[in-house]
Amino acid sequence: MRGALFMLLFVINSAVYAQCNYYYLQSNKTVTMAMYDRKGNLDGKYVYKVSGVTKAGGITSANVKSEVFDKKGKSLGGGAGTMQCKSGQLLIDMKMMMNPNKRNSLKMQK
Repeated sequence: MRGALFMLLFVINSAVYAQCNYYYLQSNKTVTMAMYDRKGNLDGKYVYKVSGVTKAGGITSANVKSEVFDKKGKSLGGGAGTMQCKSGQLLIDMKMMMNPNKRNSLKMQK
């Protein structure tokens, strides 16, 4: 029983740490994530454009530009940053993922 549990944990651990081919780390990819309201209607979307993917020293890095759109397709703002994958862990600059209005309000609180 212990051997089976160890083998299961090893397989799960290997699967987690072997995944560095995320969409965010593939050159010239565009990733769109939709947001919906409680009724299931489109409320907006995030669009991420990936460029400049590099691999060095076991770390995969990508430059990512993000833009937020409202439900009518109007741009609300955007940002840019870097995403990295190191030992199977995805590292993201979370400022890129935030609504630009929320990000600006957090800057005012400092």
